[in-house]
Amino acid sequence: MIEQKDTMLAFRRAWLLNIGLHIATAHSAENDCIVTHDVDMQPNEAVDYTWCERPTLLCAEISCFGGGTPYPTYSGGVVGATLKDWKHINGYTNTAYGWGGENDDLYYRWKANHLDAGMGGAGLRRPSRGRGVCSCGREDDRTPRQKNKSAYREISKKLHCMQQGSDEWKHDGLSNLEYNTVSTSVDKFGSHWIAVSGNKPVHTQTMPF
Repeated sequence: MIEQKDTMLAFRRAWLLNIGLHIATAHSAENDCIVTHDVDMQPNEAVDYTWCERPTLLCAEISCFGGGTPYPTYSGGVVGATLKDWKHINGYTNTAYGWGGENDDLYYRWKANHLDAGMGGAGLRRPSRGRGVCSCGREDDRTPRQKNKSAYREISKKLHCMQQGSDEWKHDGLSNLEYNTVSTSVDKFGSHWIAVSGNKPVHTQTMPF
């Protein structure tokens, strides 16, 4: 569980997920399934976390979207892929601040590397009907989703460039990840909690992906 703990005003979801991916590299083999998971997504018992020989949108029947997803190329919530494939796309962007844009950036990374659904379809591979059912947490239980206007303008420009075939994703992600570990702990369920900060990073991660 990666938790942002710094004086940044904007939430950095994609950056936090990159930190989780980076930590996972120390404990996982290339073909292991690594799932990035929003804390407020609750899967039912039919969701298969081991089904990731291709990148997969594991939560594809989402309660707060009427049992579906908000649009065909949606790549948020719960996404599973092998560690090898996460490295291949260089993880998530580190430039997204506030709410919005990072899921679309992720989709274009899969698409640029021919790891999306393909076969004329749009979006990531999805489980068969009934095996991608997930419930959303209540809106009043989560931090309000707030956009950082300037950051959202920047990622919107970036998304436009990626639609045109830009390869800037190769230089923004796991390969230039920076963070500072503030604290670590283990809760009564055995889950590891890692608090991180983007202020004056003491851990600079450079990976030859």
